[in-house]
Amino acid sequence: MKTLNVAIIGTKFMGKAHSNAWANAPRFFEMGIRPVLKVAVGTDAAGAQQLADTWGWEESSTDWRAVVTRPDIDIVDISTPTYLHCDMAVAAAEAGKHVFLEKPFALSVEQAERMLAAVEKSGVVHYVNHNYRRAPAVRLAKRLIDDGFIGRLFHWRSAYLQDWIVSPSFPLTWHLRQETAGYGAHGDLGSHSVDLARYLTPFHLLPQRFRRQPLYLGSSSSREIICSALLAKAFYKADFPLEPPVEVIRLRLGQDEPLGRHGQPTRGRAASSSSTSAR
Repeated sequence: MKTLNVAIIGTKFMGKAHSNAWANAPRFFEMGIRPVLKVAVGTDAAGAQQLADTWGWEESSTDWRAVVTRPDIDIVDISTPTYLHCDMAVAAAEAGKHVFLEKPFALSVEQAERMLAAVEKSGVVHYVNHNYRRAPAVRLAKRLIDDGFIGRLFHWRSAYLQDWIVSPSFPLTWHLRQETAGYGAHGDLGSHSVDLARYLTPFHLLPQRFRRQPLYLGSSSSREIICSALLAKAFYKADFPLEPPVEVIRLRLGQDEPLGRHGQPTRGRAASSSSTSAR
């Protein structure tokens, strides 16, 4: 079987999750190739080496630019914060590497267009990781919708409600800073909902209007904005008369990352909810 050497950039939560996937996917699925966990890349040598030792990467590095141009690397898995995606993805594509990218895709339309142009010009395989598409409940929902079992779908509503930063002692991570999180929870959480709407329904959603509630730290004279979309609700323009809402929050007490989807068809009602312990 053909082997493809993988380099992963990012050693934190998503780096661990993707490492587990690369190591175990061939045991469950007929992939047509055998991925080789070649090199783990991080910002500090100790962290990169720890990921390599724990998950079976052959080596580690702190220089992602050098790694993505290595001739022995076939696939670059970018599991870094969103604000780092663009330069890494473009460099990997220009080096002729297949690109596996964690979501959210980009901080702006301009970044997204730049990355897409780079991979299309190079002719490499490219993929954004919207993992909920593979959840069993979502797969079943898609089959029921595609088979016409629930009739014509008229409405879509989704809500992704989290509680993982409720504690005042939670650190100010990149997710919560305007300059690194970009459009905040809308990108990090709402992107799942928009992707599932595109996957499950015939609706093509475009952002229409947003309602968001910023959260500040410090006094009124020296306030620091944490994130422009900790609590947010978006309405999307679709090819039907209603505006499908997408609601996201990181401060919902008692919620352990449930992502709920509701569709209103002509026969009955389609709904599903996911609850994960992904921290």
